[in-house]
Amino acid sequence: MYYETYRKFYLKDEDLSLKLRLIAIIFNFFIYSAFFLSIFIVYIYTDISRSLPEYKDLIERQSPSLTRYFSDDGFVIHEEYDQYRLFINHKDIPDLLKKAFISAEDKNFYSHNGLDLVGIFRAAGQNLYSYIILNDENRLIGASTITQQLVKNLILNNKRTVTRKVKEIILANKIENFLSKEQILEMYLNEIYLGRGVYGVVAASEVYFNKSLEDLNIEEFAFLAALPKAPSNYDPSSNYDGIKERRDWVLDRMAENQFITKSVAQIIKTYPIVYREIINNKIDVNKDKALIAKIKEESNSKLNQATGSKGQLNYQTSINYEATQYLKSSVDNFLKSYDHGSDSQNYLDIELMLISPITGRKIIDYRHQKNKPARKTFNMRRYNNILKPLYFSGILKSDFQLNTKLLVRDQLDASSAKLMTVRDLFNNSSALPSDYLYTGNSFIREYLSSEDFLKNEIIIDDKSEININLEQIILLLMPLINNGIFHELTYIDKVTNKETDIIYKPVINKRRVMDEKLSFKIKSLLCTFDNKSVDQDKTYFLSRDCSFSSQINDDIFIMAFSSDILVGVIIRGEAYLQKDNFLEDFNEKIINPLMYLMQEEELKDYLIPDNVKLIEINKDTGNIFNVGSNGVLEFF
Repeated sequence: MYYETYRKFYLKDEDLSLKLRLIAIIFNFFIYSAFFLSIFIVYIYTDISRSLPEYKDLIERQSPSLTRYFSDDGFVIHEEYDQYRLFINHKDIPDLLKKAFISAEDKNFYSHNGLDLVGIFRAAGQNLYSYIILNDENRLIGASTITQQLVKNLILNNKRTVTRKVKEIILANKIENFLSKEQILEMYLNEIYLGRGVYGVVAASEVYFNKSLEDLNIEEFAFLAALPKAPSNYDPSSNYDGIKERRDWVLDRMAENQFITKSVAQIIKTYPIVYREIINNKIDVNKDKALIAKIKEESNSKLNQATGSKGQLNYQTSINYEATQYLKSSVDNFLKSYDHGSDSQNYLDIELMLISPITGRKIIDYRHQKNKPARKTFNMRRYNNILKPLYFSGILKSDFQLNTKLLVRDQLDASSAKLMTVRDLFNNSSALPSDYLYTGNSFIREYLSSEDFLKNEIIIDDKSEININLEQIILLLMPLINNGIFHELTYIDKVTNKETDIIYKPVINKRRVMDEKLSFKIKSLLCTFDNKSVDQDKTYFLSRDCSFSSQINDDIFIMAFSSDILVGVIIRGEAYLQKDNFLEDFNEKIINPLMYLMQEEELKDYLIPDNVKLIEINKDTGNIFNVGSNGVLEFF
């Protein structure tokens, strides 16, 4: 009896104690397992974290963007890139485009901290349903957040390993704590690959639609947001139905998230995709390699010295693209009338540069070469008559006036001599009288020395030779028509970085190398001057046919100018220069129309300096007395 009672109560308690001990063992097992698992996770996290780059380096690791060179009138004339990418600030990204990508890639983007557990389970369930029940791979969605995709694109590789996924999650969490959501979205939309060799939404907008991002509509936003899933497989040129279905799916998600209404989504889904076929996505760029080389040479030296900046840069150049194209077309049409039969085999080299003497901006830099490698320079030993305006500057600086009479000996008959005013001598003689060469040479030595431009003794020593190119000739003569001011020439107006901040702007160092009064008198020699050349108020000198030329055999230099533009031309090619009326036609059909096209009407004339007087003189004698009916105005 006692034994039975013992078994009934005490053995039952013993079983209970055994069960409790078993529960305790299991509980302790899980506690210790969780503890050691936590230690293991912390160890793995710490070990992996050590091998990760600093999350702050993420911004610096953004892939380099497209660098572009723009003409003054807004055309892309050159571009360089390893990856075709254009940066845009998050403030400038259309709001609906952001919502389209969020709907397609990361519905809970604004609420998670880099890892979306809800999204993971939702994606798993939806993908199982789409793949197994619907048998539709186009409806599969990813579980990676936008932040995780950004990390993968910028830092990690595409290997599907547990270690890489852990790294991705760690970095995504760090980035979420360091950057704002808008900054993350900005980086993602600039970094994502969208097919056709382009990266980022700005470049994709150009390549797929030939539009700027701000000009896209809702269906085009949805199209771009549909691409990240499989950009190479969703090109509309090769898989129109696939990308159309994917775009419509994005529109449904936008409606589901209440970014657009369902009725709007249904209407837009009926729209076809109007896209740009796969073509060379660059405008007519990189064609003029010689010009691009000059621009890059200047930009490399000036920009690297100024900033040492790298990455996406936008160069705003002074080159006018449309004017250059107009010039090319004009020259081609002009030469057609001179190329007949064997003439087409003749050598010809035309080099033309149009600048603003006021600012130093190079507006046109053009070269036409045919049938023979061209020389790039003039030899000053043969062409020192290019310095004729400078010689006369020296004469006028030596207390001579434009009406001063000089004794000029005939070069062929030394015994024959006559008196000529300085103005008449300039207009009627291609060479200077030897009596006044010293005066001119002295001035040129001083002038060139002040510029440290070229060694002056080399230029005016007939026994030496020096080559000088078109730009250098323009620099030599520019102060004569620029009120005595000298400054360098430039192709670059400014350089901006991807945030559109100006990181370089040339500083034009202007230096006076000639008296303004002297410069004005030389301009009056180079232009047509008569009583009609001055306005009624005697305030402005009206620029008419302002030009200068110098020709030796098969080479000629031409300069034409107004107050705001200067055109310098070198033409080489004896067969062409010897043709009847070639130079007259070139001036009439090329230079004059170009001048008319480019000059500002209100700036083309010259303001007469206050210290310059207009006095009537006798045209024949140059005297200010006994003017009679031969009176003409002259500057003093």
